[in-house]
Amino acid sequence: MPTLAEIIKEKHDRLDAVPTAFNKRVIDSQKEIFAELLELLDKLDKSNGEIIISAKNLEIIDDILEKLQGVVNQSEYVSAVRDFAKEFDQQGKITQEYFEKAFDRTEFTKLQEAVLKAKKREAVELLVGGNLDGALYSPIRKILTNSVSSGSSLKDTIAGLRLVIEGGDSRLGTLDRYTKQIAYDAMATADRAYTNAIADEIGAEWYKYVGGIIRDTREFCESRNGNYYHRKEVEEWGLLKEWDGKAKGTNDKTIFILAGGYNCQHSILPVLMSSVPPDVIERNKANGNLKE
Repeated sequence: MPTLAEIIKEKHDRLDAVPTAFNKRVIDSQKEIFAELLELLDKLDKSNGEIIISAKNLEIIDDILEKLQGVVNQSEYVSAVRDFAKEFDQQGKITQEYFEKAFDRTEFTKLQEAVLKAKKREAVELLVGGNLDGALYSPIRKILTNSVSSGSSLKDTIAGLRLVIEGGDSRLGTLDRYTKQIAYDAMATADRAYTNAIADEIGAEWYKYVGGIIRDTREFCESRNGNYYHRKEVEEWGLLKEWDGKAKGTNDKTIFILAGGYNCQHSILPVLMSSVPPDVIERNKANGNLKE
C-alpha cells in the first residue's frame, strides 16, 4: 500500500510524464502523416519536376486534403489521443487514493466523476476537433495552392510541406507545436478540477501548493510552492490583477483549477488542518479567515 507521500509524488509526476509520452507519439505521427502526404502528391499533374498550373490541379488539392483527413483519422496521432484520454481516468483513480488516505474518503459522487469526464472530453475535442483544421490542414492547403498557382517545383513543395509537418532545426512540427501546451494544460487542469470537486464536497479549508521548482517555474508558483494556505487565501489569488502566465478566466473560484496559469503543473492540494504548520493557523486567525 503506497504512503501518502508516494501517492502525492505519483499524482504530480504524471502531470509531466503523461503529456511528455503523448507528445513523443505525436512527433512520430507527424512522420507518418508526411509520408502518406507524399504519396497523395502523385495525383498532381507535373512536367519536368514542376507542378503544372491548372484548374485540374487546384481541384486535386481538395481531394488530397480529404484523403489526408482520412489518413490522420486512422493514424498514430488519433491512437495517441485516445490513449492520452485514458490517462485522465487513471489520474482520477490516483486522486481518489489520495482522498482515501488523507481524508478517509471512500465514496465519490457522480457529479465529481462528471467533472473529470467533461475535462477529458474537452481535451479530446481540442486535440482532434475543428481546431485541427486551422493547425494542420490549412497550412498544407496554403502551400499546395501556392505551389499550383505558381508552378513551383515538386522538390520545393515537398520541402515546404516537410517543414510545416515535421518541423526543422528551429521549428517544431505542426502537430507537435499545436498539441504541446494543450496536452500539459489539459492534464493539469483536469487533475485540479477533479481534485477541487472532491475538496468542495468535503468542505476542505486548508491547502498546500505542491509541485516543486523547475527551470522555468514562474515567480507566482515559486513563491507559493510547498506552502500552506487557508481556502480564503487561495481565493484571494484569483482576484490579483495580473501575473506572468495568468490564465484567462482566473477568478476566486477558478483559481483552484487554473492555479498559476498556462503550462502550470502545480497542484493546490487539500490537506487536513492537523498537517498545517501552527504559524499558518495563527496567520489566518489574525487575518480573520479562521474563527477562534
